[in-house]
Amino acid sequence: MDTKAVPGESMATIEFSHSGQRMSGWTGCNGFGGVYQVEGLRLSTADMSWTEAGCPDQTLYNLESQMLDILVESYRYAVNGGLLTVTTEDGRQLVFSPHR
Repeated sequence: MDTKAVPGESMATIEFSHSGQRMSGWTGCNGFGGVYQVEGLRLSTADMSWTEAGCPDQTLYNLESQMLDILVESYRYAVNGGLLTVTTEDGRQLVFSPHR
C-alpha cells in the first residue's frame, strides 16, 4: 500500500458532527461535505459534494482525488492510538491524526 502525506503547508481534515450525521472537511485544496452513517465498524457516506477551486500542483490534486474516492467508497473505520482509519472494501485507506 502506498503511504502519502499531504505536502507542504496543506492539511487535509475531516470532522464528524453528532447532530444530523453530517461530515465536512478540507482536502488541502477544496472543502467537502456529506452525510455519514455508522453501524458497528461499518462507515458509509452519501450525498458527498465538494468545491472545485483547483489545486496548486498536480501532486496535491492527485492526493485530493484519492482522498475523495476513498471517502465516497468508505466501508469501515477504526480508531487506534488516536488515529482514524477509513478503509474501502478493496483495502484503500485514509489515516487521520488529531489536529493539534
